[in-house]
Amino acid sequence: MRKLSFTLIELLVVIAIIAILAALLFPVFAKMNERARSTHCINNLKQIGTAVTAYLQDYDDTYPWAYADIHVYWGKRPAFSQTMAAYVSDKRVWQCPSDTGEIFVRDPLAMGPKTPPFWSDSVAMSSYGYLGVGWGRLGRIGGYRSNKIKYPELAVLSNEVRPWHERYRMGYTAYDSPALANVLYCDGHVSKRTRIEWGSDAMAGAPNL
Repeated sequence: MRKLSFTLIELLVVIAIIAILAALLFPVFAKMNERARSTHCINNLKQIGTAVTAYLQDYDDTYPWAYADIHVYWGKRPAFSQTMAAYVSDKRVWQCPSDTGEIFVRDPLAMGPKTPPFWSDSVAMSSYGYLGVGWGRLGRIGGYRSNKIKYPELAVLSNEVRPWHERYRMGYTAYDSPALANVLYCDGHVSKRTRIEWGSDAMAGAPNL
């Protein structure tokens, strides 16, 4: 039987082909993984939206009274996830798979150094923010009845604390980053928005007081 043998040049050619294929496929796999994480996050927000709908039916059509997600109020209770505990049985719903902690470490309005994930008890207890107590009249919905919401399709109910998806780059601030966050609106739909875009939506959809 004839033995198979390879010359050094042939081995190098094979290795080069494998390296080229890996270089071509790695970005594709990375995008697929990112798309999967984003889809998982969207499903989490939709479950939160369904839970809030049930909450509204039980509490005189009034949005949960809980603190906002801005870092000044972290540590104060009740957090949004605590208020909704009876309606969200699986705590993993509050965890975005892309949430690894603070990513805008150079942003003067951020948390400074790298932190544990936002969903950890030591930070915000959720990867998702809430326009609750602390927002004043600039978009806050916490504690208000749903019939006070002028534009439910613009009023932000919950959002990713940071724009984790797609175009994140170190060095940006949370407000000038072109990266996208998944945002849940009061009418139940979820959209991808930049931080500036969802902030503008929140103000446009603020309760009619």
